[in-house]
Amino acid sequence: MLVFVNLQAAFLSPPVAMSAFYLKGVSPPHVTLNQIFSGMMPYMLIVIVCMVFMYLWPGMTLWLPNYLYGMIEAGDRGQARSQILMDRTT
Repeated sequence: MLVFVNLQAAFLSPPVAMSAFYLKGVSPPHVTLNQIFSGMMPYMLIVIVCMVFMYLWPGMTLWLPNYLYGMIEAGDRGQARSQILMDRTT
């Protein structure tokens, strides 16, 4: 999960910043690339704060997948999944 958020940060920040170049391509001629970057900085700050939270508290990020999949261990996925399904039907 942290990798995906890091890729999003790279997509927003220089020197890669593909989204800024896409936006520059469709914006009016008077809009500069510096204006686009300065407009993206608050969102970049949010992404960085989220990455820090995800690193410090991974349980905060993973609680929903763990809840949805019933905290299934890697070794007994088939048995645990069938047991969860049987428990829900009864």
